[in-house]
This record gives sequence, structure tokens and C-alpha cells, in this order.
Amino acid sequence: MKLPPFFYIGLAICFLHSNIIAQEKKAEKEKKFVFGGMIGLQFGNITSIELSPAAGYYITPRLLASLGLSYQYYRESFNKSVFSSNIFGIRTALSYTVLDNIGKNLASKSNFGIFTHVEYELLNLDRDLSNQLSRERVKRFWLPGLLVGIGVKQNFGKNSFFSISILYNVIATSKTPYDNPVLRVGLYF
Repeated sequence: MKLPPFFYIGLAICFLHSNIIAQEKKAEKEKKFVFGGMIGLQFGNITSIELSPAAGYYITPRLLASLGLSYQYYRESFNKSVFSSNIFGIRTALSYTVLDNIGKNLASKSNFGIFTHVEYELLNLDRDLSNQLSRERVKRFWLPGLLVGIGVKQNFGKNSFFSISILYNVIATSKTPYDNPVLRVGLYF
């Protein structure tokens, strides 16, 4: 499997950035790893159930790198025909908290922040979902995606948070099994 060049460039930037930060400041005694992920549900003519566990590491207090898996059950009813598919995948992401603890000075004292997010995913499909008339199984193939966007997160604890983000797949094709924009809900602890 050949990965696109921007995948390697992104990894190199991530490692370079983490090495620079490590040299500038000693790591504080705090929890650096987080675990969580997301669950997605959609019912109707298209039924989609997604489970995406992930593990993350705080490179800096504001920069979170994560790696996760993805499984999606996809079922569609179209013109009195029904088909289903199992979609597997892997994803890696970087999230940077631009504004942290916005509610600190508000009367409500809510503890939320705004973050940017970039994610590279590889999905493994067994059907070309772009062809409405022919949904026959094909040899499994890999489909890349590069999602970028912003989100808000509600902190609860040192590195635990609930997040909602809106992302756009900048390299989406007709075979991509979802439409832009993508709404994500996640939980990390």
C-alpha cells in the first residue's frame, strides 16, 4: 500500500515539533495519554453505525496527537433493493487547542475551548458506493481522506473532554462513503 507524500510530510512535522518542544521545556508530571473515541448513528433509508476507538498523546498541553481504528456498518435501501457493507479503517490526527478555558471569566464558569483538527484516514471498502445502480461487491480497496476543521470541547478534569467538531474532507471523491461536512462527537478521558 503506497501512502501519499503529504502523509509522510505530516508525520515528519509532528515528530520535529515534538522534539523541539521536548528540548525547550522538561516534561511536567501530568497525564499525557488519553483514550476515547466516537460513536456515530444514522437510521432511515441509509443506516450507518460507526465505532471509532482512539488513543491520544499530548505532545504539548495544547497539541494532541491521536491514532485510532474505525468500523462502520453501512446499509442502504434504494429502489426496493437492499445492500449492506462493512467498512474498516485507520486514522491519525492532530488537534491543537487555540483557545482554552474560554468560560473562565464568564459568570457561568463553563470550561470549554476551541480547537483546530487535521486528520488522515484510510478506509477499506468492499463496494463502490458512488454507483447507485450497481452496488456489487468488488475486491476490497483503500480510500484515503484528509479531514480538516474546527471544534469546541468541554473540559472535565485535567485532560478529559467532550468534543463536537465540523470537518471537511478536502480529498473526498465520489467513492467516499459520507458527504461533506462531517459532524463528529467525541469523548476522551
